[in-house]
Amino acid sequence: MAPPSSSGESSDVNSLRLTHALWQLDKALNRTMDEALQPLKLTRNQFGTLNRLMAEGALSAADLARASELRPQTIAATINGLLERGLIERRPHPVHGRVLLVSVTEQGYALWKEADARVSSIDDRLRSVLGKADFRDMKDRAWVLVKELGGSTGTATPLWRS
Repeated sequence: MAPPSSSGESSDVNSLRLTHALWQLDKALNRTMDEALQPLKLTRNQFGTLNRLMAEGALSAADLARASELRPQTIAATINGLLERGLIERRPHPVHGRVLLVSVTEQGYALWKEADARVSSIDDRLRSVLGKADFRDMKDRAWVLVKELGGSTGTATPLWRS
């Protein structure tokens, strides 16, 4: 490794890259979320699915996969895990009968509330470190970067609604 520069900063190439810092942040955030959700026996994908269903209402598995940028096989496994626990239910779309909609059950809502509180505490922790203004600014800038890199920034757009 190269010695520190005259400014006192490390000249390690990784310390100079935003991509490396964000990668490390992603790993730390994933670990922290896993630790918060583990007592509820929820995965991040399961929490994200419940979260999206709470925000947007009933959606098809295909809609969830597209909006979450998950492979159909991954969302199928996620949905199956939630179905087995009675946290979500499937029902035919009232007009497009071949479309099966997934929605949160009462039991799922209760668990989602607890999981959401746990994840919100992570936001609170980050807000306390950054301060309110920097926290809001970082969140807004993160969404700009997500959009720039082609990530999912919005709500699901069900194909059956078009």
